[in-house]
This record gives sequence, C-alpha cells and structure tokens, in this order.
Amino acid sequence: MLDVLILGYGNTLRGDDALGIHTAHALHDFYCTDGGIRVLATSQLTFDLAEDISQAKMVLFIDAAESGSAGEICQDEVMPADEKVRFTHHLTHRTLLMLSKQLYGRVPTAVTLTMAAASSDVGMGLSQAVQDRLPELLERAKAIVSKWRLGHGERNIRTPSLEAELVRH
Repeated sequence: MLDVLILGYGNTLRGDDALGIHTAHALHDFYCTDGGIRVLATSQLTFDLAEDISQAKMVLFIDAAESGSAGEICQDEVMPADEKVRFTHHLTHRTLLMLSKQLYGRVPTAVTLTMAAASSDVGMGLSQAVQDRLPELLERAKAIVSKWRLGHGERNIRTPSLEAELVRH
C-alpha cells in the first residue's frame, strides 16, 4: 500500500488555476526517488482517481482557491461527502473520498492545501502574487507529508506489548 498520494489539479490554460499542476510537478521532482509517495498532476478530478485514493494511507489534494486574498494559503482536513454521486464533469475531493469508501472499502486520511488565485483568466502562467508564494506552498506540502509520516510511523512502531514494556521501565 502507498503511504502518500499527492494530487495536484487545475487548468493550465486558466492562469492561477494551474497552481495544483505546477505544484505537483515540483513535488514529483522532490519525491521521485521515494517509493512510498506518488504524485499525480491532472486537469480535473475524475472517477478513476477513487482507486488511486483507496490505495494510499494519506492523500494531499492541492488546488487553487477561488476565494481569499491572492496568495493566501489554506489547509484543511477532508472528510468524505455524504451526498449521492451524479454523473458530472466536476467532482470534488470529498466525492472521490466517498467513492473510495463505497467502491474499495477504504478512506485514507485526506488534507487539502489551497492557495487563493489572483486570476483565472484565459492565459498561461501563474500571476506574480501566486509565483511569489509558491515556495511557501511547496514547503507546506512537504511539511504536511513529513508530519503525517512521522505520526503514522510512530503509531505503527508502538504495539500494545511495546507500550506495556515502556511503562514498566
């Protein structure tokens, strides 16, 4: 099973909406030798990603946000949606988590990391405001993965018998 799946998504023809894809490419370069982390860049969230999500212990969704001050970074934990799935061209990360649970019986820990866009007008390239904050977004993404792995590793290492042994000494 995969430790971490990082999904960066957006539209490369809509300015800052491409933030998730740019971030995913940079994180792919950083994690390319780490077999426990898979990084995907995609133009939109699709039904087939539910299988990838079900195979990870943790998922980090990265996207541009429509609201907020340009360059503002937000991080939130994500829970599966409790709505019915309709055939659509626009799926949410919450819907994909729900599909992962319904189809594959697994819902990994999930976090969204977003940055408010300055412009989603037609055009290629990120705005200056988003470019200026991109290094911070990358560091936040790496910190989320590191913190989760550290906490996850500690839980796996400590078994009840080991805990009892630690208490005695």
